[in-house]
Amino acid sequence: MRILQMARWFFPHQGGGTIRTYEIARNLVRFGNEVHLLVHHPKSIPHATIDKEVERYEKVEGIHVHRLPYIGPLYLYYFLVILLMAFFAIQIIRKNKIDIILSENPPYLVGASSIIASRITNIPMVIDSHDIWGSTHYNVFESKFGLFLEGFCCKRSDMITVANKTIKKTLNIRYGIPPEKVEPLLNATDIERFEISKKDVKNIRNKYKIPEDRKIVFFVGNIANWNGPEYLVKAVPHIKNKNALILIVGSGKQENELREIAKDYKNVIFTGAVPYPEVPLLMNLADVCVAPRPIPKNVGQPEYEFIMPIFLLEYMACGKPIVGVDISGVMDALSNGRGMIVEPENPKEIAKGIDYLLENKAEAKEMGSKAREYIKKKHSWVKVAKGIEKILLKVIHDYKT
Repeated sequence: MRILQMARWFFPHQGGGTIRTYEIARNLVRFGNEVHLLVHHPKSIPHATIDKEVERYEKVEGIHVHRLPYIGPLYLYYFLVILLMAFFAIQIIRKNKIDIILSENPPYLVGASSIIASRITNIPMVIDSHDIWGSTHYNVFESKFGLFLEGFCCKRSDMITVANKTIKKTLNIRYGIPPEKVEPLLNATDIERFEISKKDVKNIRNKYKIPEDRKIVFFVGNIANWNGPEYLVKAVPHIKNKNALILIVGSGKQENELREIAKDYKNVIFTGAVPYPEVPLLMNLADVCVAPRPIPKNVGQPEYEFIMPIFLLEYMACGKPIVGVDISGVMDALSNGRGMIVEPENPKEIAKGIDYLLENKAEAKEMGSKAREYIKKKHSWVKVAKGIEKILLKVIHDYKT
């Protein structure tokens, strides 16, 4: 099967959307498929890119990576980017005899480009949706335009796979998308990626100048309000363990704001965006990991949203004790002794959870072990990619008959 995967997010962008796109692509290649990945230029997402890292991801693990040319900041050229991506997609489809389009969304600029290419070349299209549209950081135009495109694209896709239960429910409520058209394939992680040697851990500690005698409290993710890193930063003055060092890995819109808040704290390190292969190495330094997600409605998401972010699953794959918050998804992952649950948006409670796990090593170790076993059994990218492969093959078969 020859697949054109179309996406906004890919390395060197750092985030859950990129990881899902990458893991699906590389596993589809491992199964014997030919995957061409068409993505936006990384300069159009400067808050989360590492310019020097672009070249290393031009041909990764058998994925044929194609990038759009850079024409300027994305927000200035929404309509032009849709047409430009569609044009490039059509060329790739015709040159490589592509069988089907797999469109990674949101943002649904990619979905719109995918539909144009699908209709012109007469091949089917499947949407893989890893989030729902709507958040407080978008302006009025972006919010309304995104919602319009979300409905437009999802109604015209041949099938939709989704990263969590909320997306399926929301697409039905918002646009009347029938449940049988939507297949949940929950986020996952690659547990082998987190089996790190002591030598590698030592090298990464030296690279980022992280002292060996400190207790590392770890967060990784897009530094943005939907991930809640501000609640970890605000928890710092309330952490009683004076040996705790807060390591915040990632980049994003809130980074400068949080650096300013933490400028007087001597126990907080911001790494900025790092290459994806270094994330497991840094995570292995952690004594405690934190998943401080906010209440969904407070960042423009539905109250019923099911949130199980990839970075939480990675914490669990690494076997680390976790302080998480009492919201759907996070709570599901960490229940039954797999982590500590505290009140969301409450820095004092987060600090108490951190102190407790640092002080109770045996209990913390048991939590980490349970979390890792859970990931082994429940969340594998191989299973996700197998599910997507099955759907793609069925859609191609149905399209031809």
